[in-house]
Amino acid sequence: MGINLQEYSSELGQYSCMLEAHLDWQGREGYLKLIENFQKGKIQDFEFCFAFEERGLLMTDILDILESNLILLSPHEKSNHFSSFVSGTIDVCRSYIENAEDNDEDSKIEFENSIEEIYLQLQSIVKDYRTNYNVSRDFSQLVDQLNWENQDQYIELINEFLKGSSNFLNFKERYQSIVRVGKELESNSISLKIHYQALGFSNHILILIQLFDSYQTDYRISPKVFKSWVRTLLFEMENHYSSNFDSRLF
Repeated sequence: MGINLQEYSSELGQYSCMLEAHLDWQGREGYLKLIENFQKGKIQDFEFCFAFEERGLLMTDILDILESNLILLSPHEKSNHFSSFVSGTIDVCRSYIENAEDNDEDSKIEFENSIEEIYLQLQSIVKDYRTNYNVSRDFSQLVDQLNWENQDQYIELINEFLKGSSNFLNFKERYQSIVRVGKELESNSISLKIHYQALGFSNHILILIQLFDSYQTDYRISPKVFKSWVRTLLFEMENHYSSNFDSRLF
């Protein structure tokens, strides 16, 4: 199709890096809690190191889930900065564990001081965010935001269906994959910043799916009638979210 595969691969790689950093940012409370527990003596040094790196590996697993489901997220401006300190903490932990046989009391104090310094840096990064931004408080808000972030995919699927180039089942499967990813994020205590227009966005998706289910089970509903319903919902979505949808898609 005339696409430069090398450039395309490079862009995908850059997005993966940004997304991984963004997931670190979204899971910031978990990282901070681990450091706080270590500072309070609730967990010991090696236990802290293993738990911190394990959380980093968890973010990588979630990255794979998002990418395999073609789910996009908008990286936060502070994510790269925050993620660099996460990587730095893991490096400090690895070095401390690798030299465990030679560690003495001074080494332990140096390790604790390094973690304390990193913690102060992380705190300064998240300070404004904690006071100025709303995050998802429950599962429905999390799914709303995921659907909102991937609204272009939904609109593309609707238009492909109306043009006859795609089955509406693809639309339903897109929603189901996003719900599965939402459950994965929720189970790992990962929240998302909520855009005010995202709240309730899923209602439009659910209505379309309910209409599709009715169409599949009720022989009295013709394909023409179902398409008219889809066009009506699409028109409502366009009017309600006109500042965000690209008018070329309609």
